[in-house]
Amino acid sequence: MKKIVLFLLALFLLIGVNRGNPIVIDHPIFNISELYFDATGKWQLEISVHVPTQLNLDSNYVDSLILESLSGTARIKNFIINQYDFIVVITQDSLLDSLTINNLQDYIYLNFYGRGLSSGCYFPVSWSSELRYGFSNSYIPKLLAGQSISNYKTGYYYYLDNSPTIGFPNDTVDATATLQGRIFDSNNNNITKGNFGIYPIIDTLHINANCDYYVRILANNSFHNTIAYLNESHSVFIDTFSINLQPHSSAYRDIHLLNFYNEIREVIKQNEQITVVNAPNPFNEKTTFYIKLPDLQYTKACLKIYNLLGKEIIYKSLPINEEISISINFNSKPQGVYIYCLEVDSKVCKSGQIILSK
Repeated sequence: MKKIVLFLLALFLLIGVNRGNPIVIDHPIFNISELYFDATGKWQLEISVHVPTQLNLDSNYVDSLILESLSGTARIKNFIINQYDFIVVITQDSLLDSLTINNLQDYIYLNFYGRGLSSGCYFPVSWSSELRYGFSNSYIPKLLAGQSISNYKTGYYYYLDNSPTIGFPNDTVDATATLQGRIFDSNNNNITKGNFGIYPIIDTLHINANCDYYVRILANNSFHNTIAYLNESHSVFIDTFSINLQPHSSAYRDIHLLNFYNEIREVIKQNEQITVVNAPNPFNEKTTFYIKLPDLQYTKACLKIYNLLGKEIIYKSLPINEEISISINFNSKPQGVYIYCLEVDSKVCKSGQIILSK
């Protein structure tokens, strides 16, 4: 299939990446990139592998790769890294033990145990990629015949694909749907122009002469509580809505902004002096947020953490100090990408992404 090019911002840039807190990874990255079941129910799992260029391919970084489903676990045979970026297809024959993967619903983990290299020294590493489908709270519903579950560039965001590409780089030729409707500000006025985009892979909401917007998005079950205001690289909270889309389908959803449209630029300007840095990021279990609030006339502040389904999972009330530090423990949370939002006087001032890697 011919690969199409989407104008997108990677997930690392979605909601105001913390530029003072760069993410540096010095070990191989393994991600589940596609899952497909043939007509007989046999599964094929595609894995994408990225090795940072500062690592030497002559070294062996893999102790073991473990594939896990709800039915059990199995080790992948003799996995060797000899390229910096490649994909490999895993089947039952690739495993040392039998493993059942359910085509209706399952929870799959790919667990890497090995080593990384930093400042000339090796260190132990564990890394997991996960895929959940067929459950009420998952991005992916039950697969239809001939479909695969694919991942496009982000490493964490999956969608339905009517044209599987197992063993080849994923594309989105038969994986998008159309979302359309109207955009309203918080006074219920119809917005007739503006440069907006929709998460998590941002494509522009095109507003036509009839004041309707339309956008092509990847097909899955998704929950939305923000959209992007692309002129300012800023997120805008909206009345939440959910959509369940199959490839080549369409849905109509009006979008209601919770910010006044004409106040967005002013809000951003007021918040430029507020800073949020968290370290480490990625982190294994606990990360610390360092916050500066130069204007002490604020009355209240809080830090909220959301998962990628838009569900608030952590809430921390903050003292009103010029400098604040707060540590948050994620030991009971699953690995993945989370979004933090700093709210000051009930307004979102800063937001960004953090990565929990166990």
